[in-house]
Amino acid sequence: MENLTITKDVEIASKTSRLLAFLIDYLIIQTILFSYIYFIEDITFWNYLDKEFDLFDTLTGTLIALIYGSLIYPIFSGNIGHRIMGLKVVNIENKSNFNTFYEGAFREFIKDFCIILIIPNLWILFNKKNQNIYDRLFKTIVVKR
Repeated sequence: MENLTITKDVEIASKTSRLLAFLIDYLIIQTILFSYIYFIEDITFWNYLDKEFDLFDTLTGTLIALIYGSLIYPIFSGNIGHRIMGLKVVNIENKSNFNTFYEGAFREFIKDFCIILIIPNLWILFNKKNQNIYDRLFKTIVVKR
């Protein structure tokens, strides 16, 4: 089991719980995206995987991330994966919940963008506060509820 850092009554989430929360959330986002593609664009899952890179699909994905983040963060102070794993996102400076619609929208947008780049997400492996690059940008940490 990983050692967890405790700072002023806040227990930082482990890398393992963050990874599981990320995977749960990613599956939810992909389900929403593929549902849109299937029902609106009338393209099957396998045909979607066979098609060439499409900038429209990338823009659609980032738009979904913006909308998703703006709707979910005010409710859960994080995304659905965080909620299921018993985590939340807080500001590192004052430990307040990260829960406004625009904070959630832009954090999910940057996270979606970082998924494409992969390397910024690896930052978490070397950070003592279990932060990745978008946590650093938004001055947030993910903690246990």
